[in-house]
Amino acid sequence: MGRRRVITRAGRELALAFAHGECAGSGAGVARRGDFYVIVEAAAEAVLVVTPRSREEAVRIAFEVGNRHFALAVDAGRVLVPDDPAMEQLMRRLGGGVRADASGLRAAGVRASP
Repeated sequence: MGRRRVITRAGRELALAFAHGECAGSGAGVARRGDFYVIVEAAAEAVLVVTPRSREEAVRIAFEVGNRHFALAVDAGRVLVPDDPAMEQLMRRLGGGVRADASGLRAAGVRASP
């Protein structure tokens, strides 16, 4: 089970708990109490944008990233991985075209009503 304490923009402290493998995507409602509700909002993270030259190279990149327990996303033929020195070194070693992007990958954040 994944557990996390978060503080909403309105300053409310919440304890979130998800079953193993469960997650809440951006826009999902996770709580409603009387006069407020909580909606998951994705937070921007710096990423490396990798453009594989082939499907096989994309699969190899995905395998190597997952094998290191890093998250990834696929967007219009590009692979997005966290901007991390280990990931940058790996991507350069694998030979894909790599560039940094300040807002490509979005991780779960929390937004609440006032």
